[in-house]
Amino acid sequence: MVKLISIIEEIISETLKLQNLSIKEIIKDDNPPFPRLISTGNGGSILVSKKIDELIIRSADSFKQDSSLSLKYKDAEWNGLVRKAFGYALGNINVNDDISDSAEIIKTNIQDFLKEQVNSLGVREDIFGCTLFADTDFPVFEIGPVKFEPRLEWLQRKTKNGDVTKITSRRIEKQWQGSKQTKRKNNLEMIRERDILEVIGKCPYVCSVSTAKLSVDARLEKSAMAARLALTSISLFWKKPTNVLDGFNLSYDREVRIQKNLSFSPGKITLGGMKMIGMPHGPEIAREEWLGMLKDNADYFEVCGEILKYLLSGNDDQIDRPKMMNVLTHSLLWFHEGCRDEIALMAIVNFAASMDSLGGTSGKKGIFKVMENRLGWNKDKSINSHSTVTFKQMTDKIYGNGRSLMIHGKNNKF
Repeated sequence: MVKLISIIEEIISETLKLQNLSIKEIIKDDNPPFPRLISTGNGGSILVSKKIDELIIRSADSFKQDSSLSLKYKDAEWNGLVRKAFGYALGNINVNDDISDSAEIIKTNIQDFLKEQVNSLGVREDIFGCTLFADTDFPVFEIGPVKFEPRLEWLQRKTKNGDVTKITSRRIEKQWQGSKQTKRKNNLEMIRERDILEVIGKCPYVCSVSTAKLSVDARLEKSAMAARLALTSISLFWKKPTNVLDGFNLSYDREVRIQKNLSFSPGKITLGGMKMIGMPHGPEIAREEWLGMLKDNADYFEVCGEILKYLLSGNDDQIDRPKMMNVLTHSLLWFHEGCRDEIALMAIVNFAASMDSLGGTSGKKGIFKVMENRLGWNKDKSINSHSTVTFKQMTDKIYGNGRSLMIHGKNNKF
């Protein structure tokens, strides 16, 4: 593997070669031909070639030696950060200095710059409008780092801690009540008001996800994932979680929509059809019943909170039972995808993968072991009282025909 310092030396060498070339000569390898500019941080910029850009991307992996960084930054973000750091460094190259000396200086400067950027990652709270139960007056509750609040209580909390001004809060509350407000002047408060109304939309609840030490893109991706898995963990209390999740939605992901279709049959007059995708809310449940579920299943929700904390963490965070949390996170994620998938066969693949995660690396044997240890189900037992099909036979069918053949492109039973 080429050492980082060698890549930096080549970058410097290639940069020096561009000094006496025209723009046309520099961009000759680009298709379409377009100048590649990197900011030098002082209002200026430097022109680089395709080769230099590729070398910078190669160096980004080497600068990312700390394994926790792979959880804090998405690759595109990290590559952009390293590119920015090179812009600052290359803009100060002295053509008379020895290349190897310059490379060491640039390496140190970039490492310091990246360290400063990583250390600046702070605590953030991302919010999503969401639907929950049919009743819209459930009290605030938390599952680890994920909090669910009626939207008015969320607005009052944000107003109290100063994140939303009293004027903006009052205007938003009136609009939620159906009252039209006069147009505001174009300023930051107008934008903040608009953003809150658009993000929460018509949703009666707000889901807030607290994170720390994550870059913008990584944070948003993980926060949305944590919110989805929190909803999934609630849905597991019902016999058919898929049906429940039809009504548990983030406005960030999807809204109820009507799916329309039209078909023709020779010699017949046919009319179009329609189907509702998603439900406006989750199941009917009394407030007292839900509070009882939260209290009686405190241990369950505590573990779900651990899963979400693990999902949002980096390697430098203290996580209890990380291997167990990793397995449960994978399983819950696959289960969520199975519930959301509109193609039945793909849902089977995802549900099988969810069981596969719990079974570890032992395949079907691992799944049978989970069934027996956690549920007391023997693989040779019938799946129900009126069937002769055993758990082993059903698992073979789902795992073999449903999952494996589909993944390997050999399923002829669509």
